Amino acid sequence: MKKKNYYTMMLAIIALAMMHTSNLNAQESLYAGGSGTYADPYLIETPEHFDNIRDNRSAFFKLIADLDFTGFTTKVDTSTWVPIGVVGVEDWALQTNPLTFTGNLDGNYHTIRNLHIANGDHVNSLLGACAFATVKNLIMEDCSSTAGNSNTAMVASYTADCIFDQIAAINCEVNGSTGWYVGGLIARPWRTTFTNMYVLGGKVSADAAVGGVFGYLEAGASAYYIYCSASVSATRAVGGITGGYWDATIQNSVALCDSVNSQEVSAGRIIGEQWGVGVHANNYAIETLTINDTTVSATGVGTINGESITLDQAESVSFWLDNAGFSIDAENEPVWAFVESISNFPVFAGQIPATGIQQANRNIIHYKAYAVPEGIFVEGTSAGDNIEVFDLSGALIGRYDVNSTVKMIPVSRSGIYLLKIRSGQQATGLKVMAL
Repeated sequence: MKKKNYYTMMLAIIALAMMHTSNLNAQESLYAGGSGTYADPYLIETPEHFDNIRDNRSAFFKLIADLDFTGFTTKVDTSTWVPIGVVGVEDWALQTNPLTFTGNLDGNYHTIRNLHIANGDHVNSLLGACAFATVKNLIMEDCSSTAGNSNTAMVASYTADCIFDQIAAINCEVNGSTGWYVGGLIARPWRTTFTNMYVLGGKVSADAAVGGVFGYLEAGASAYYIYCSASVSATRAVGGITGGYWDATIQNSVALCDSVNSQEVSAGRIIGEQWGVGVHANNYAIETLTINDTTVSATGVGTINGESITLDQAESVSFWLDNAGFSIDAENEPVWAFVESISNFPVFAGQIPATGIQQANRNIIHYKAYAVPEGIFVEGTSAGDNIEVFDLSGALIGRYDVNSTVKMIPVSRSGIYLLKIRSGQQATGLKVMAL
């Protein structure tokens, strides 16, 4: 009897092991590699791999190649792209909906091209509905989102409690037709931090709450270091950066659009319409930008029309560094750089034409810092290093000694933090957004 029980137990163990191996093999077949963790993200090399993100919406992903979606249809709809995160009209509570994208996507400065979204649903974008997600280093080029409905954008429709950094759209079209909340990159975000984003060329249009980058910033959303050169039009509530905002922040943004057109008066070079309390500061617009075919006088960096700049300023490093405050200093791991083959305006320092990644050789220590649910994760450290953490006001949050190549730093609330890492006589500064 004991021997029989022993063999039964061994067979059960073998069966479980085979099932586990089968599951692992199934996951591996969905992607180019990885296990979906922070340290070992799923690797995305083809449009099919990207489509499979919907099978693991809470995992970590990283692009390892540019993706051309010409002629591609998803496995869930043979006619058009269906967003990764989807919600229904009656179940849009993003934080609890199991179909919301809650993962981490690192575009790795690769480009998604020729993706055309026209599903006519109420969530129309690449990622759709996102909550507690981090999306970074992603460029979309020659794409469109033309569903003719509300909540239409290029990258995400709804966002809640997310972080987006270094996201761009180049020569893309977004058309919400008679819909509301339509933006060149993001449609309707709340409690989300956006930094370092641009829309270069293309056009954005819909009925109301329409902006070159955001449809409508609301309920704690904040945007820093943003610019747009698309043409923008709507019936009302239309702006070069955002169609409007409510209890939100927009700062250090630049509108380089040719025109912002509205059939009603609620239009602005930066912000179309303001509701409730909010912050808009240090924003600029090119002097040739017209609203309904009429040039607008500068009204100051803290107004919906921003301060005027010339084309020469818009094409100069000094304006972006000294006035707009963009990180474009080559000695301090810049986020932005001028790449003439892409644009006369700044683009991400990680970009080069066609291939997506520029590895700059700098004679400094390299560190990386990431937002993870537990706090801030720092890579590239050495035993004996010291890390100081500050908030945006300059207040010291904490000091941490390092004894390995990585360091986890707990933080009590979401927001942007500044890290100073000391190694011997050298010091390096990093900026990171905590979840």
